[in-house]
Amino acid sequence: MTTESAITAATAKAEQVGFGRLKNQTKAMADLQKNLLLTCEEIGEEWANRLQSEAEVWSTLMGKLATARSAPDCFGAYSDCLSQRLQLAADDSRRLMGDYQRVAQNLTDAFSNGLYPGRDDAPRPARVEKPSAKKSRKHTRR
Repeated sequence: MTTESAITAATAKAEQVGFGRLKNQTKAMADLQKNLLLTCEEIGEEWANRLQSEAEVWSTLMGKLATARSAPDCFGAYSDCLSQRLQLAADDSRRLMGDYQRVAQNLTDAFSNGLYPGRDDAPRPARVEKPSAKKSRKHTRR
């Protein structure tokens, strides 16, 4: 094998490895985007259901206030509404943490399945430094 054919073979092998790595990175990124989109859709549906629950709480309050005959009935209606509202707020915080965990899990899965951002072996272009705009100082005596 001549030197030229050895160089050509080595170059072809390097290109295959590079393209293989690029293909894996592209597939991992596409999978990540697909999974994140599905997760966001699920999260959006869950929050839409949550908004429906909120509307039901306020609708129930309006119904109770419309039928209330005394101040204690009104206070009872507000108390029930406040209790339900506080429960919804507690559920919201748990749901929000769960949503963050689901997104983080998608990212973790992507990194463990071949997505390595910032770890390419290709040489990076040299950084071009801008010429400094230092002004020359004139030394004057006082």
